[in-house]
Formats: sequence, structure tokens, C-alpha cells
Amino acid sequence: MRKAGKSVPPNDLPPLPDKLPGPGDQPHDPVDIHNLIELRKKAAKLPPIEDSNAFLGRPIAKPPVLIEGLLKQKRIMVLGAASKIGKTWTLVKLAISIASGQPWLGCNTTKGKVLYLKFELADDEMQERIEAVKIARCITLGDEQLDVWNLSEHSAPYDVILPVISERIKTKEYSAIVLDPIYCMYGDLDENSAGDVADLMNELRKLANKSRAAIVFAHHFSKGNQAGKESQDRISGSGVWGRTVDTNVSITAHEAENAYVLGATPSRDSGRLIRSSSSGNTR
Repeated sequence: MRKAGKSVPPNDLPPLPDKLPGPGDQPHDPVDIHNLIELRKKAAKLPPIEDSNAFLGRPIAKPPVLIEGLLKQKRIMVLGAASKIGKTWTLVKLAISIASGQPWLGCNTTKGKVLYLKFELADDEMQERIEAVKIARCITLGDEQLDVWNLSEHSAPYDVILPVISERIKTKEYSAIVLDPIYCMYGDLDENSAGDVADLMNELRKLANKSRAAIVFAHHFSKGNQAGKESQDRISGSGVWGRTVDTNVSITAHEAENAYVLGATPSRDSGRLIRSSSSGNTR
């Protein structure tokens, strides 16, 4: 698994050898030279340092709001919940809500095209859930509003899946990309490792910036009672999961039967906090 490394400005790197060693010279270690070349290639991709006045004078377009008060395009959202509490049902409703421009959990959405990557559900199960939500909410979807990519038998590490996503969506303008669930993209990633998770989140951020789509993924809670924890601390594994996303939505079982509590810590630039209780299941 690739480990996170420190960014090094190109000018601060040791110089590459300008010639091969002669007969009486100390030979260079080929491995060291190779590593240095690779480091310089990565450093060359880093952006330049900017004067603050130049930075403030540069026009920067703000991404469109996707879910009012919760999420913009080019941002990342995690939906956390315990096992079998309804994460996929909730994400299917989110995808259909955005694809049709209908409210999601009481929040208005901006209509846009959605790509849903399903890693666990079989095709017939996904069909049933999409149809059930459409019928229950009286929603009709036209062509090219919601795309489904079936990867239930083709799970692969994120460093394989994410570049393929970027390649396949070049000619499409998605407003949101749903990854359900995220752990099917782990590969050798250790969800408890801050470095491993930071690597994954960096790649998700690159995909969001390149595609201009919001990235939404499901993750499971850690074991035990979650009542006394903040929403970002309920996610299983490293604290990086909850702290590097822009919006954190959680579903927690209520003490009452067939009831749950939904909480949301929204995007840093939306300024809204949502906490609500509901009876019935998350479907």
C-alpha cells in the first residue's frame, strides 16, 4: 500500500548526478537515483507558491449547491451508520432525489446527473430498490439522469477503480458520484491507519475536483454504543474518515422500536447543522 509522504519543493531536492561515475569514482546506487528521479517528478507537479494579493485577485468559481445546506459539487460526504440500518436505501433515495431534483431528507436538491457505483447488491436487488423508491415517491426518471455501475463481482482497490472512473466519465457531467460502500475499494488499505486513509481521501478529492462532482460514500460505525460520540467520531477506523470529509451524515438507532435519529454536520461553507428524529425504518 502506498504510504503518504512529505511534499518537497523541486528546488529543495538534492541534484541528480550529471554524469555516470568514472572508473575511479564512487558508483551511484541505482535504487537511490531511481527514487530521487521519482521524487522530483512528483515534486514538479506541485503548484507554485502564490502571493496573497495575486491569490485574492484570481477569479475562483464557487461550486453549485447540490443539497441545500448540506453539500456542494466538488465536495465529499460520508453517510455513516451501523450495519443493516439502511445505508444503501438512504443513498438510493439520495441518488434519485438529486437525479429528479426532489428533496432529500427535507433538504432541497439541485437536479443533476448521478453515477451510482454498487459493490455489494446484486442487479435484481438494485432494480427492486430503485423501483421501490420511485414508486413510493411518485418519481419518474428520464434517460441519462441516473447511471448505475455494477461492480458487485469486480471489487478492486481504489487506485484501480478511481482512475477508471475518471477515464469513463470524461464526456459526462455528473453532479454526484455515489460509492456504496467504500470498504469494497480498500484493497490492502488499513482503515485504522491515518496514512492509508489520508491517501484514499486525497484520491477522492482529486476525483471530485477533476469531475466537478460531489463524492458520496457509505461507511460503517465502530462497534459499541455511539450515543456519546460526535458524528465524526462514530466512523470505524482512523479519525481521518470523519475529519477530512466536508459533510458528515449519520443514522443512529433510537431506543424506541423501529425509530432512528439522523444527524448531519454539513459542509464547512454551508453553515447549517441538522439533527432530527424519525420513527419508522430508513426505507
